[in-house]
Amino acid sequence: MTGPLARSSSHGRVAIERIRLARLPRAEARSVLDELVGVVAASMTPGTSPAMSWAAQDFSARRDQLWATADLYLARNGGRIVGFIAYRIEDFAGRPTIHMLAVCIEPDHQRSGLGFAMTARIVLRALLTRPGSPYYMAAHIVNPVALAGWRSRILEPEDFFPRLGDGPGPSDALVAVACEFAERNSPGLPFDKTTGVITGKHLPGDRLPVRSGDAAVDVLFRDHVFGERGDTVLMVTDLNLRMLGAHVRVLAGAVPRSLGRVGRRRRP
Repeated sequence: MTGPLARSSSHGRVAIERIRLARLPRAEARSVLDELVGVVAASMTPGTSPAMSWAAQDFSARRDQLWATADLYLARNGGRIVGFIAYRIEDFAGRPTIHMLAVCIEPDHQRSGLGFAMTARIVLRALLTRPGSPYYMAAHIVNPVALAGWRSRILEPEDFFPRLGDGPGPSDALVAVACEFAERNSPGLPFDKTTGVITGKHLPGDRLPVRSGDAAVDVLFRDHVFGERGDTVLMVTDLNLRMLGAHVRVLAGAVPRSLGRVGRRRRP
């Protein structure tokens, strides 16, 4: 895939490319979405066929929305998609917001830095589009490993929603932003502003194993997140100038470093 529809780079066995589904021929876009369903099934319920996976069914139900509005970063290993992030940039609460619509990495590539490599590309692209502007980033998360990964990248607890553990938590302003985001994107659904849990956001399904390596995240998922209710955790981060300034060199160098680790998973 070449030209304005995709941008690619590679390191070792993994290549990352950016595509916009709405600009692809419809048949090609549907083929990509079909392959993503399999990635979702593998990432959430290893060994389960896409037809039996509640996560894959939930993703399939949002195919048309993703086709119309999403940009994608795809990670390929030997031509096969092994991970992706679907996202869009929207204005919210007076700031541009990176809305992560779906984030999935196959188990063999989790904890390898691949997700952070794709996220770094999204953030850097956003910064180049609107230089000097602070951003929010928001995602609905059902996988404890994913939430632990996001949390590990945040410098200050006040810049991260929801509160995890007994230490400092998000600022009142960020809690208010999270409440507004939940109301706009999940109207009518129960939202707990303490835990970040939204009930009924996805199709009911089995609970995932709680073993993220982050004790506070594991407690949240064990005690408050129930797949049979369709629970998700709303995560909102404040990508303010202080944090971006501290991370800009890290983000700029994250792509080659993260890709260099792909295939060498970190221990939990």
